[in-house]
Amino acid sequence: MTESCFTECMNRLKDGDMQGLRPVYEEYGKLIYSAALGVCCSPHTAEDVVSEFFLRLRKAAHVYKEGMGHKKWLVASARNLTVDHLRKNRKAVPVSSGDGDEDSFDRVPDSSADTEEKAASDITVTQMLGTLSEAERETVNLKVYCGFTFSEIAEIMNVPQGTAAWRYRSAVKKLRKLYGEASG
Repeated sequence: MTESCFTECMNRLKDGDMQGLRPVYEEYGKLIYSAALGVCCSPHTAEDVVSEFFLRLRKAAHVYKEGMGHKKWLVASARNLTVDHLRKNRKAVPVSSGDGDEDSFDRVPDSSADTEEKAASDITVTQMLGTLSEAERETVNLKVYCGFTFSEIAEIMNVPQGTAAWRYRSAVKKLRKLYGEASG
């Protein structure tokens, strides 16, 4: 989506036309989800954040300044909303009853071996990403899933470019080590 198209959508939202939200959601819904997931590592929380994000976007359309890079603005806003969501819900963590029945995990249907392998792989990747610091996890997410450059990541995270690159390399090194331990 071009900057001018995005600005047009924001202007429609400012004027109360909810149809301006649809193209933004269709274009950037997955990006916002990835940005949220990179911070929280919880698909359910990321989905909640995406819903809240687009509700707030409608109300915050007047804040957007044309020419500032709408994609960076969206990701930074999603990141901040995710952090706020985690802080707000910090005490609302599911607790085990102690009887071995864990309610905090979804059950994966036994439809096929491929599904089981994918689920196991997804769990392993999520567990590995969970070992990274929040800053490392977010940097990896922005680089790998969102496709941002180190310069853009530095701008989004408000850190020097060298710090963004160092965090990424450090995180990749940790992940490679964990992967080697998991496969060997």
